[in-house]
Order: sequence, then C-alpha cells, then structure tokens
Amino acid sequence: MNFSEFLKLINKDSEKTKVEWESPTQQEVELFQEMISCTPYIKSSFEDGDVAKAFILEYPKFMKVFDKKKLADLFYTVKNGFITKGVPAHIWYIIEKGKKEYPNTPMLGLWSVYSLISKEAGCEWNGYTVLDVASSVYGNSISSFSEYKKNVPVLSFDGYKPYDEVLVECRDSNKQPNGNYKVALIDKSILNRFSDEEIASIYPTNDGLRIGKFLLRTSPELQGLTKNDFDLRVKQ
Repeated sequence: MNFSEFLKLINKDSEKTKVEWESPTQQEVELFQEMISCTPYIKSSFEDGDVAKAFILEYPKFMKVFDKKKLADLFYTVKNGFITKGVPAHIWYIIEKGKKEYPNTPMLGLWSVYSLISKEAGCEWNGYTVLDVASSVYGNSISSFSEYKKNVPVLSFDGYKPYDEVLVECRDSNKQPNGNYKVALIDKSILNRFSDEEIASIYPTNDGLRIGKFLLRTSPELQGLTKNDFDLRVKQ
C-alpha cells in the first residue's frame, strides 16, 4: 500500500470496516505494570523496547496471564501513559511517534509512520477512525490530502512564512509515475501562483520539484542554496 492509497482509506468519505474493540481496564493496566516492574531487567526491556511483539516473544510467560492481543494493547497503553478507550493503543502510539518528529505537519507525520498502521487504515473502532485518532494526537482537526486537493494547511508556521504540505508523486527513471509518494513543504506565496490542478501535477526531477517546465527552487522567494527540494519554506 502506498501513501495515497492509505489516505483514501482513512478519509472520512471512504467506507470503513467496523471493528469491535475492548480497551484494557485500569486493573489490567496496573497488573501489567506490576509484572514489568518485578525485576529491573524486565523493566529495562520494556522501557527500551518499542515493539510489543518483540517484548512478548522475550517474555512468553506473560501470556499465562493475558492473551497476546491483550498483552500488545497493554504494552502500548503503558507506553502512552493512558487508556485509549475504544481504540487500539498502538494506533495512538505510532501516530504520536510521527508527531514527535513532525509536530506542525500532520500529513508528513502520518507519511513517516503510515506503513506501520496500513492494515488498520480502513477500520473504524466504536465510531473512531485513524484520521480521528490523528486529530486527537495533534490536538486539532487535521486536513488530509484528497483526490482533488493535494496541498493542505499546517498547524503552525514555527518561524517560517506561511506554507502548505503538498503531496508529490514520485517518478521512475523513465519519468513515469511509480506509485510512490512524498510530502513536500512549500511556501504559500509560491503555491498561490498556481491552480489546484497545477499543484497536483508537481513532480520531482534530478534538478528539483517542477510544475510543468517551471523549477520551483528558482522561485524568487527562495534565496540562497536549496538543500532539500522537498522543503521549500521561507524563514521569517
């Protein structure tokens, strides 16, 4: 699954597969915390670990108390520090990882971790979707790319002039779309010179991002050397 396919599944207008989900109780969380704190070695393994499956394989005796599914949810629940009621804890945990790296750009944050939650992209748990969880993680109702809109606003400019996140489809050596996607950060004053249709046609080349024959890195707003063609922001 590529990022564009992932986005189609998480968008609000797509049909969802309803999945029943029972979050752990506070008693179960406290018992799991006691279990991982019983020895310094287990506690250290939990604190250093990032993947529930690896932790469970290392400590299979835990499955005498909880089944594998419940153990995984408890692992990420304790990692999160709270119970994500009605939603798998790992969805929140993984999206939170993306937010830590990209706190102001939700689409870039999702792009960085989407492969870890792609199997759940089309799911709905107790009325909540992946996009709903992402909005909760980021603390805002976030805008997603759509079939007709390939640039969306960010949450904060953080020292830069206004800019958008832009979905860019990569190309192969024959300059044909290859099904892979990246997210670019582009100054709004550059984007404002083009239509939505033109923005949707942005593509990468060896020289940088282009719209038709226009090379975006040559825009007058960008002064000095462009080190990253997917980061065409302008500092305040």
